[in-house]
Amino acid sequence: MAFSKSRSTDPPRRRRLGIRLLASAAVLTVASGAWSAATWSALSDSSVTPANSVTAGSVDLSDNDSGGGLLALGTARPNDVVTGCIRVTYSGSAPARVRVFGATGGTGRHLVEQSLAQGHAVTAFVRDPAKLGTAHANLTVVQGDAMDALAPVVAKLAGS
Repeated sequence: MAFSKSRSTDPPRRRRLGIRLLASAAVLTVASGAWSAATWSALSDSSVTPANSVTAGSVDLSDNDSGGGLLALGTARPNDVVTGCIRVTYSGSAPARVRVFGATGGTGRHLVEQSLAQGHAVTAFVRDPAKLGTAHANLTVVQGDAMDALAPVVAKLAGS
């Protein structure tokens, strides 16, 4: 039995194939047009939000350690207690965002007041907002307990 290569010369079959190819090309053209329009609108659109702003300024931090190290631990032994304190001064022109944990304590309260006086935006994290006793346009008070956030870490350390 011999096989021969022959093409189908059935006109309806060729017509169906042509219609399918034409329909596929049309679908691809419409899909690529929709994709292009969506991409263009996503990359060329802009919006104005009054709360968003960009401010230029300088940030200048200095400290009182005279270029040396804060702590020298070369002679420290286990169970030795070594402490040190460094004073950092900010004299830049750009306002800073200051976050204070324990803002109702002595040091925290002074830090909040000084930061507000210098025009910085301050977020005070406190257990009892009534104890803060300060109201200011640049002050945001967040109520909570910092130890609650540390509970998972403390639990892991206790188990190790």
